Order: sequence, then C-alpha cells, then structure tokens
Amino acid sequence: MSVPDARIPCMRTAFDDPGQHPVTSTIAAVAQLLHEVADLGLWTLGSAETETELTALAQLRHQITELELRHARHADRLDLGSAAGAADTSSHWANPTRQTRRDAKRRLGLAHALDHDHEPVRTAMAAGTVSEEQAVVIVKGVDALPVEHRRKAEAHLIGCAQHQPRRRTAALPPPPLLRPLTEV
Repeated sequence: MSVPDARIPCMRTAFDDPGQHPVTSTIAAVAQLLHEVADLGLWTLGSAETETELTALAQLRHQITELELRHARHADRLDLGSAAGAADTSSHWANPTRQTRRDAKRRLGLAHALDHDHEPVRTAMAAGTVSEEQAVVIVKGVDALPVEHRRKAEAHLIGCAQHQPRRRTAALPPPPLLRPLTEV
C-alpha cells in the first residue's frame, strides 16, 4: 500500500526543506549564524557573561568535534578517499581541512572507536561534556583493560571527565587516571 506525499519524519530539516538532510541544514544554519557575529566586538560583555560564554563555546566545540568525527567515519564507510583518488579517507580528509595526514588518521581511528565500542564516549562528546582529548585518553585507557572491567571503567572515566576541569595542557601526557580502574 502506498501513501501519497508521505515522508519519513527524520528526513525533514529544521527549515522543512525535503531536499536536504537535517544535519546539512543545521551545519549551514550554524555557519550562517557564526558569520553574522564574526565582526561583532565583545567589549560590551561583562565578566560573568564572558565566563559563561567561554564554557558554552567549549561545549559547542566538543559537540561540533563529535559531529565532524561522525562525518569522517561515515566518509570512510562510503570510501570517499578512494572515490576521490586518495590513498585512503584520512588522506582525503586531511587536505581540505588543513590537518596533517597523521592527525587525520589518528582522528579517524578515534571516530571508528567511538562508532563501535565506545558509544557512551561519543554520546558524552555529542552532549558537549567530553572533549576530543579526553575521549582519546578514555578510549586508550579502557581498551587497555580486561574486557570484564571496560564498561564500568568507561562510565567512571566519562564521569571524571565531565566533572573535573582539565589542569594540564594537551602537550603534557595524560594524568595517571587509569591505575585505580581495575578496582572500579
């Protein structure tokens, strides 16, 4: 039985354009909004508002990073690198995004991990509560543990990442969070 003019609700965009995927419309809308405020001065923002916005912007960055990694994983599934004549998807992704091939390959590896065994970490990134750097530490640490401890340790580390501010720079090695995890 066929229903005339029936559409799948999840395929509708925020702007009700049936020709675009909702993610495509959202990316375009966010890019347009950022373009509109690109030249605005911040001199009228007070200190409390500035502090709040710094936190909100970091959260947005984590959310956008998760979406970018999810797109990279999807591009790899579609084998876009080979279709474009590149050696692989990470090489293809590196060029237009001004990443080194090494970083693109590392980030695509993280995207694979988030898509397979580390869905809770991906969800926390999508919520803006876990950064890419924290996700890397969590994934590596959890993967080093015996299988029977992984889920509990992952939940513990996500909780730590969400509630503890980062005190180290990305250039320093991660803190030894993983030692007590076998006791979790």
